[in-house]
Amino acid sequence: MKTFSKVVAGLAVAAVLGASQAEAQSRIVIGGGSTLGMSDIKETANGGFNNGPHLILGYEYVSAGGFGFRVDGMYHRISGDDVSQGTGPALSSNLQVMNGTANLLYVLPTAGNFKPYLIAGIGYYSFKPTGDAYTGLDLDTTNDIGFNAGAGFEAGGAGLKFFGEARFHQIQSNDTAGFNPRVLPISVGVKIPLGAS
Repeated sequence: MKTFSKVVAGLAVAAVLGASQAEAQSRIVIGGGSTLGMSDIKETANGGFNNGPHLILGYEYVSAGGFGFRVDGMYHRISGDDVSQGTGPALSSNLQVMNGTANLLYVLPTAGNFKPYLIAGIGYYSFKPTGDAYTGLDLDTTNDIGFNAGAGFEAGGAGLKFFGEARFHQIQSNDTAGFNPRVLPISVGVKIPLGAS
């Protein structure tokens, strides 16, 4: 957690230093990909949630110096182990995760149209088991804060850009059993410019 705080603090200082740049770009971020379950949620005792699709929609602002921020929302549907019910067919199980995050980002200065970037931030997460295995059960949705950090790249000219990224998400659950979901969404998509200023 201390390392993450240092990363965010460093990006915040960099964003302030880069704020004097006159030229900037606003973008709509649209993408999707696969979310990998990690740590606790991969264990069979916790449902064996391994991987599944996700969607991402966001807005980002990047200065001419490469410093900026992004706010985005994600929806994940992570498939789990089928649940046996004896003589009948196994029942499906999924973990539904929705989150909204606020992030600082830095696009590294490189020659050409291929630009790596770093991204980190905090967010609000909501998750709940779904699927046939949980039909009829009165399961509450769990809501907690969390953080994320990762890296990616974008490619393209001054207009439409394509991107790929991987971001580790840690949900700081208040579960008394110590169940703290961790997921790694790997995304691809497009960044649509809204104009420059």
